[in-house]
Amino acid sequence: EFCQNATITEYGETLLSEMMARGMIIEVDHFPQWSYQRAFEILEENDYPAAGTHGRDANGRIYAIGGISKINLGRCQDADSPGATLSGLLSEVDLITAMGGYPAVGFGFDLNGFAGAPGPRFGDGGCSSDQPNATSYPFTSYAGDVTFTEPSLGSRTVDFDTEGMIHIGLLPELLEDARRDAVSEDDLEPLFRSAEGYIRMWEKAEERGAAMRGG
Repeated sequence: EFCQNATITEYGETLLSEMMARGMIIEVDHFPQWSYQRAFEILEENDYPAAGTHGRDANGRIYAIGGISKINLGRCQDADSPGATLSGLLSEVDLITAMGGYPAVGFGFDLNGFAGAPGPRFGDGGCSSDQPNATSYPFTSYAGDVTFTEPSLGSRTVDFDTEGMIHIGLLPELLEDARRDAVSEDDLEPLFRSAEGYIRMWEKAEERGAAMRGG
């Protein structure tokens, strides 16, 4: 990550300043490392939030300025250690809280046809050990207001357990999978606050932009 010797150019710093003055959302995770470091210095100098869409949080610095990042859930469950697949989520929420941020975190899948989606827990390509909590239907949504039945593609039944999340329509199965592993229903609550977390980041960007413009 440190293979580039250069950091943000003078024009790049001007671009960041102009984006902030306009209240624009700044995504930082595609910066090379030295530019990433300099971008954070500029953001922190201006108390301006950013979005880490690939899960980089700069050791919590992104949350201290009101920004957001994302997580992926673990896939392999452990019957002797309930909640193992949510450990990363809970650790990230603890970090957000410690840095004074709003305790919300969302998914990031990169479902572009090339990047991998959450895979199966059972069967070939799944987890190596015996897995508990196979998917069963019907099941109800986290809020309890929707009932999900076995999904299909045309005439073919889709098996989430052995195929994984092969399209975004299987997001309910992914959530149910995590829900069955959770020690408490509250463990998943930060995922359902992710839209609010994004809105708060956006609102702060607009507020700071207005302040930088003197308006």
